[in-house]
Amino acid sequence: MYGEDLELLTVRRRKFQTVIGSDLKSATNLDPCKEFGIIEHSELSTKLGEIDLAIISSPIHMHASDLRIVGNLGIAKRILVEKPLFGTLSNDADNYWNTDSEINQSNIFVAFQSRYHPLFQKLRELVEMHGSANILRYESWFSESLETMHPYEDYRISHMGKLEESGDPISCFSHDVDIFLQLMGEQSILSAHMSKISELEINSPDFQRVDSTSSTNEAHFNSLSFDFVGWPQRRGGRISLKNGVIEWDWINSEIKTHTKSQGLLTFNYGDLTRDKIFTMELQDLLENSKISTILAASFSEGIATTKFLDEARAIGELEKLEAI
Repeated sequence: MYGEDLELLTVRRRKFQTVIGSDLKSATNLDPCKEFGIIEHSELSTKLGEIDLAIISSPIHMHASDLRIVGNLGIAKRILVEKPLFGTLSNDADNYWNTDSEINQSNIFVAFQSRYHPLFQKLRELVEMHGSANILRYESWFSESLETMHPYEDYRISHMGKLEESGDPISCFSHDVDIFLQLMGEQSILSAHMSKISELEINSPDFQRVDSTSSTNEAHFNSLSFDFVGWPQRRGGRISLKNGVIEWDWINSEIKTHTKSQGLLTFNYGDLTRDKIFTMELQDLLENSKISTILAASFSEGIATTKFLDEARAIGELEKLEAI
């Protein structure tokens, strides 16, 4: 697709381990580097020359330090950081800013890949069509079993489920926070609840819920929930309108609207795999010369999402202490 002259730098740093005594099979995802004839480098070195795109796909708590290393090399035209941008602003942002060379933030993007899905683009169209004044409530849920989420690795050695490595549900499922902020704008968090209700061998919460109101419209009451215990996987949401409802289901790639004026409408986007979505994002970052039209989240939008995560965790911890 891109020819033999495309070079990609990836920083993975992820432990892959087969679960002993399990019937889980190794991952079979197609490697996009092999599919598209991309030259991949995993060693961080100034000898690489200029890189078209550096992808940082290390565990969340390592994003900041890896971004600093890649930025200091000064060889990447653009940098894509796996979601979320940072684990926390208090610690990780300090690590990022402690850099020996200036990183051009306009060339740093965050891999909230759901932005490339036509379901999200239709959602944004519907929200704009109905208008903020007609929206009453936003709800979303992201529920998936941590034990079966990544069949190629033992969750107990993953960063997921480790609070000190930003592995709580809201961070791992932060796609939905980005979508929420894109659709509903800046938020004021009203409350945050987090708990441990399973027997998973983790030290992070396995359930988190955040309630908020839009900073520009306090009439909006919003609620987001995230958990590591749900099976089968559920990911979707609902926007309650004055004259109807918008509902979406990420698993089935479907949106349904039911309004007084139009009745029941269904929009289905078929089986669009994550590999296809990643290919769309990769193509956008490599071929789109106009930064302002790139769909990937910008550095500042990544900061906004991390700020929301930080505030939700802080309020959740405070409410937990007050309950005791």
